[in-house]
Amino acid sequence: MNLSYDVSLSGFICIPRNIIPGLIKELGLSGFAKYLILLSQADFDKKHKHFSKIIRDDKKIGEKFGISSSAVYKSRKKLTEKGFLA
Repeated sequence: MNLSYDVSLSGFICIPRNIIPGLIKELGLSGFAKYLILLSQADFDKKHKHFSKIIRDDKKIGEKFGISSSAVYKSRKKLTEKGFLA
């Protein structure tokens, strides 16, 4: 889903410390970092139409974090296939 929202770097993500080692073991350290970047761009407001979806465009995410849009797409696809993203 590619919507026209700007990349957001405000707010917080609550991840219990006890599951972080399991995430890193499953995804690797760079995979965990990619997961956090993509997770930070999801809409977590239950009142919104796109609740729980990544609402930023791959190109905009890539530009903000200094990576290509194809790298963002590949990471999103891989994490979705593993069941970490919807």
